Amino acid sequence: MISENNKFREALFYYDFEPFVQEKQYGVSIISVVKSSNLSINIFNSVCDNIWKLASYPDKIEHIIAFDHNDMPMLNFCKSYKDRSQYKKHIKLIAVQPYDYSSRNIHKQYWNKLAHLASGHVVFAACHDTLITTQGYDKILLKRLRKFQQKYKHDCVQFLVDDDSDNHKNSINPQVQKWPRNECCSWIVLSKSAVNLIGGVTSDLFRFDSADQWTYNLFKRCKHKTQLNLRNKIKTKHVSFYTGRSEVDTQLVDSRQDLMRKFGPLDWKRVDASPYINRIDSYVENYNRQGDHNG
Repeated sequence: MISENNKFREALFYYDFEPFVQEKQYGVSIISVVKSSNLSINIFNSVCDNIWKLASYPDKIEHIIAFDHNDMPMLNFCKSYKDRSQYKKHIKLIAVQPYDYSSRNIHKQYWNKLAHLASGHVVFAACHDTLITTQGYDKILLKRLRKFQQKYKHDCVQFLVDDDSDNHKNSINPQVQKWPRNECCSWIVLSKSAVNLIGGVTSDLFRFDSADQWTYNLFKRCKHKTQLNLRNKIKTKHVSFYTGRSEVDTQLVDSRQDLMRKFGPLDWKRVDASPYINRIDSYVENYNRQGDHNG
């Protein structure tokens, strides 16, 4: 894992902000992959504000943000966001060498790398339009992780939070209005040990679609309990046209359609999860044999 992290760091460009440094262990790491568009920066500004405003332990929050180094509007916003924050040392800005958008793999080249770099006990993959709305969300996650570990004698868990999919019925897109509430959780929230075991937040094979379904079903199929339903405890708003909470973000929709035309959607059922399931089951059994762990 260390060598993989170093490879990622070697591919980064840094501007005026300091290089990526992990000076302490955090409670919750929020990871974000962002791209500027006609709507995304204004939405992401609210997302960033809520991360700190609603945290019970803001001094234990880490926010890692990745964006393409030549995306100047997003770069300028992120630098401003960090400069004005009283927790600026907890905000890590990563300017990535841009991949050709028509062939990039958003999970392999961005999300999974960030998950490895995160140091929190819990890693929350939050998109630019994932607005956390629950006061003390971090305290809930950490408390429930401790209780889970005490009850089930291991620390590998996926947390299922409310992803606002009930509001698909309010979408401005008639097709989306027919979508049922997600069985899975659109936002992937994992304990750090779960991140280590699956190599990020999902399989590297998912370029842009179905990753949340694959990860959900992976943990659902494990022999031991590895999912914790917190949908009634932690709420979010999906600030998107999918839920009727935003206009259509034409730039991001066009980019997604370009990827769809080139690669098509990848059915999550076609990506074999059994090696990861076996790895998790083995980890849990070894953890139980070794007794309670600290930390």
